[in-house]
Amino acid sequence: VVETEYTCNSLVVTLNPTPAYYVYRDAVTLNGEEMPTTATIVWFLTFNADKTELINEATETATELSESDMMINTTSHGYYFDMGYDMLGSYRIKAYSGSNYVETASFTLYEGKAYVVSYNANGGTGSIASIEVGVGASLETPSEDAFGAPACKEFDHYAIVELPGRMFGASAMLESVNSDLTVYPVWRDGAHTPVAVAAHEASCDEEGNIAHYRCSVCGKLFSDETCSTELQESEIAVAKLGHTWGEWFVVTPATTKSLGLEKRVCTTNEAHFETRDIPKISYVHNEVDGREVYSQAFADGVLHNVSDLFQAAKTAHGEVTLDFGVLQITFDANAAAAIGGKEAMIIAEIVSDDLPLPGAQFMAQISLRGAKFVTGLATVTIPFSTPVPQGKAVKVYYVDEAGNKTDMNARFEDGKVVFTTNHFSDFVVVFEDVAVASPAKEGPSGGTIAGIIIGVLLGVALVACLVLLLLHVKGVLHLAFLDKLLKKSPKGEAQPKAEDPKQEEPKPEDQPKEE
Repeated sequence: VVETEYTCNSLVVTLNPTPAYYVYRDAVTLNGEEMPTTATIVWFLTFNADKTELINEATETATELSESDMMINTTSHGYYFDMGYDMLGSYRIKAYSGSNYVETASFTLYEGKAYVVSYNANGGTGSIASIEVGVGASLETPSEDAFGAPACKEFDHYAIVELPGRMFGASAMLESVNSDLTVYPVWRDGAHTPVAVAAHEASCDEEGNIAHYRCSVCGKLFSDETCSTELQESEIAVAKLGHTWGEWFVVTPATTKSLGLEKRVCTTNEAHFETRDIPKISYVHNEVDGREVYSQAFADGVLHNVSDLFQAAKTAHGEVTLDFGVLQITFDANAAAAIGGKEAMIIAEIVSDDLPLPGAQFMAQISLRGAKFVTGLATVTIPFSTPVPQGKAVKVYYVDEAGNKTDMNARFEDGKVVFTTNHFSDFVVVFEDVAVASPAKEGPSGGTIAGIIIGVLLGVALVACLVLLLLHVKGVLHLAFLDKLLKKSPKGEAQPKAEDPKQEEPKPEDQPKEE
C-alpha cells in the first residue's frame, strides 16, 4: 500500500524557531528503488507574542525528495497574527523504507502588512497607546471613560478622522480595518457655572467691555445667564477711546540760557498730558547799512518766547526780523524798543480753511502776547507764487472780530505780498477785480478835466498879454501927442501948462509891465 499522506507531529513555531525532526514510516520502494511520494504537511501554529493563542491549521503541500523554501502566508488562509507577520521556512522530505525520515525546519518571521490605530483625547485628558492591526481586522473603540472630559464637557461619541461623518459609541466594533486610523472622542457641552460681569466703560488708554457672563470653570463667555449663546472676546470688547489732545501751551518759556517747557492736556481725561521741550532761543546779530539787526528763525504755528531777542535789539537801538518760513516779520527800531523789556510771546501761521472773505487765498494769523508796538511798525512779507488772474489784483485786509475789514495797502512784488502794520491780527490775502473808469456820459473823465483846466489857464494868459500890450501902446501915443503940441506953439507965448507925466503917479493899471 502506497501511503500518499503523511502528517507531521504538532509543531509550535516561535519567534526564533529551531530545526525539528519528524519520523515517516512505511516508506515505499518499488523494484528496489525509492519511489517519490507526495506528502501534505499540516502546521499548527501558536503565533501571538505571548504564545497563548492557537491558530487553526495552515496546510502546505510538499513532494518527497524535494528541497525548497516554503512560505506560509497566514493571510491567504484567513488568519491574522497580532503582530502582522507571515512565516517563511525551508523543508526537505525523503522517505526510506524501514528507516527514520528527518525533516528539517528553519523558519524566519517577516513583517507583513498592518495598519496603525492612533488615539487623540481631543482636548480631554488621558492617552491610549497606538496599536497595529492586520488587514481586514476588526477594531473595538475605547470605553466612555477612557479619556477625561474637558471642563464643562461630557462624552458624546467617538469619531474617526479617516471616516468623516460616522459616529461610534463606546466599546463599539468597527469591522475590517483597511487603513491607518485616528480615533478621538467628541465632547458636548455640559453644565457651566456662569458669573455675571458688569459693563466697563472704555478710557483713553484702556479697553472697556459690555455686560456678559463668564463660566468660572471653563472661562467661556456668554451673553445670557443660561449660557445658551457663546461670545468671543472680540464681541464683548469696547475699543479704547484714545487721547484727544488740546493745544500746546507754554509752561516755562525758553531763554537763551535754558530750555523751555510746553504741555498739552487730553480733553477726554485731564489727568493725561504730554510735555515737550522748547529749544533755547538763539538769534543772529548783524549790521546792515549801519543798522543793528537781530534775526531768528522759528517754526510756524508754535508759540515762541522772544523776550531776550527784543531786549537785545532794544539795548542796541536795533531792528528785529523773525522768519517763520511761511512768512517774515521785520520790526523797526521803535517797535523793537516798545516790545523790549516785556515778557513777549509770538505765534504766526498761514491757514487756508474757513476763510472769512470771498476770493480769499489764505489768511496770515499773527499774535503777539505780552507786548504792543503802536509807536513802531512791522513789515510783513509773505511768499505768494500763485498767478494773479487777468483783471484781478492782490489785496490784503485786516479783519476784526466783528468781520469788518480794513485795507492794508499791500503791494505785490517779486512774488511776495508786503504790507506794514502797527498791530497783529488776522490778515486775509484776496484776489479782487481791478477798478475800471466810469463811462463819459456819467461825467468827465480825469483826462477831460485836466484838458479843460489847461485850456482855461492858456486863455487867461493870452488875455493878460493883450492887456499889457494895449497899455504899452496907449502910453507911447500919449507921449507923442504932447510932444507935437509943444512944437506948434509960438515962441514967447505962454503955453498952457501941461501935466508933467513924470510927476504924475500913474495908476497901477496904466504902468507897463516888464516882459
